[in-house]
Amino acid sequence: MMNIAIIIPTLMSGGAEKQSLYLAKELSKKYNVYLIVLKKHMIEQKLLNIIENTNVNKVFLSGNLIKNMINIYSVFKSKNIQFIFSYLASANFINSVVGFTARVPSRIGGIRNAVLSKKKLKYERFFHNYLLTGTISNSNSAMELLSKQGFKEEKFHVIHNAFNLQTDKIIRDENKIVKILSVSRFVEQKDYMTALETISILKQNIYDTIQFKYIIVGYGKLEEEIRKRIESLNISCCVEVVVNPDNINEYYQDSDIFFMTSLFEGMSNSVMEALSYSLPVVATPVGDTKYLVKHGENGFLCEPKNSENMASRLKTLVLEYELRNIMSNRSYEILSKDFTLNKFRQEYMEYIEMRNTKDKF
Repeated sequence: MMNIAIIIPTLMSGGAEKQSLYLAKELSKKYNVYLIVLKKHMIEQKLLNIIENTNVNKVFLSGNLIKNMINIYSVFKSKNIQFIFSYLASANFINSVVGFTARVPSRIGGIRNAVLSKKKLKYERFFHNYLLTGTISNSNSAMELLSKQGFKEEKFHVIHNAFNLQTDKIIRDENKIVKILSVSRFVEQKDYMTALETISILKQNIYDTIQFKYIIVGYGKLEEEIRKRIESLNISCCVEVVVNPDNINEYYQDSDIFFMTSLFEGMSNSVMEALSYSLPVVATPVGDTKYLVKHGENGFLCEPKNSENMASRLKTLVLEYELRNIMSNRSYEILSKDFTLNKFRQEYMEYIEMRNTKDKF
């Protein structure tokens, strides 16, 4: 049986972290899987529960970079690791350097966003082109964009994120207060300033006609800036900020519309969550969002930073209960058909078999 390692920096709330656990869980049905987490002190139990009652072997590290690299080298050699998947830049670095040194035949990096900082771009390109045997991208847009920036296109392979669908289709009652939800980290990429400007416009247009509430769920360095902007726009009456709650699923359940203003993405896990809870979506068409949100079918796509257009689309959904229900139904159908764990597992297994015959040191 093949021995596979999956490397992830942390298991804090995030899309890459959840996908790494889905991969570990699904591959453990056929292979010996070793999940390596670089920072033992940054593990959330709610994520770890994903691999509860599985055969995944867990390796949690707590040392500095050099010590971790030595320990990982030991794991690779003692467990005869034949295949590595890594998620995010620091894990790709270890995959490249330690995997290469340990002569692991198949070393597959992971790129989750279409846009990288200049520093990350330089190093990720070097890893991809010279030390890794391949790279998995979760979006076609990332592969296309990075291939134009010097990444060897033939070494890319696209496998979309998966979703563990555990909910039934939801038909919501018409509520007096329509709830609009955003879920993501509080970072520049998510462009919450545009989201708040949009809500300000929406408040001016319809708040006297029908009440709505905008709920922001997440955590991150821009929390204080977001709170200050809410005050300056005078929208505190209709905006609530919730920091990293344990009951995040309840917010999806209780909402009526999902809203995403990202400037760039790979394949958005928060949008997938929204679809699983039968929510219509207003989002920017970044990354591979177009595979999740079909314009006019289960939501609307708006150009980044276009707060006027976003406000107009949100207004339509806030005012039209029947349209929300039609789009909600379509959201659930799209997710349940195209993004299952079974499809995810099959695509990865086919990729493993293909690389296993190709990657010879």
